[in-house]
Amino acid sequence: MPCWSQSQIEEKSFSCQVRFYLLLSDEEKICYYGRKKRVAEEMLTKDEMELCDDIIRQKFADEQKRMGKSDEYIGGLAFGWIKSPRMKMQVIKGASTKKPQQMRFTDMVNLCEALGLSWVDVGREALKAVKAAGK
Repeated sequence: MPCWSQSQIEEKSFSCQVRFYLLLSDEEKICYYGRKKRVAEEMLTKDEMELCDDIIRQKFADEQKRMGKSDEYIGGLAFGWIKSPRMKMQVIKGASTKKPQQMRFTDMVNLCEALGLSWVDVGREALKAVKAAGK
């Protein structure tokens, strides 16, 4: 296990923040800088996070249906190292009677790549839809 000094940890944290900041649009950058004053307004509630996940899942289901590919095929592309990629897809989609798995960012990125979608656009569209639903 690596032993990092506090300055190395702060440097890595700053580097991640800078990379995140560079992905933002001009409007989002303004919100990012003013966030400390408006944290409660900008953050998503638990219900909004679940809605966002549902919107992303629906986008994936629509694209998969349009492509005509199975859970096995898409799961194999996105999660090829997993023993049962089809099951992973079903857990993410909530195909069984159980509640769908909470969407992880890395799962979203892999599924977007497998489906030929831009994860930036998918995320941005989902957030816009959530904000529109909250008004």
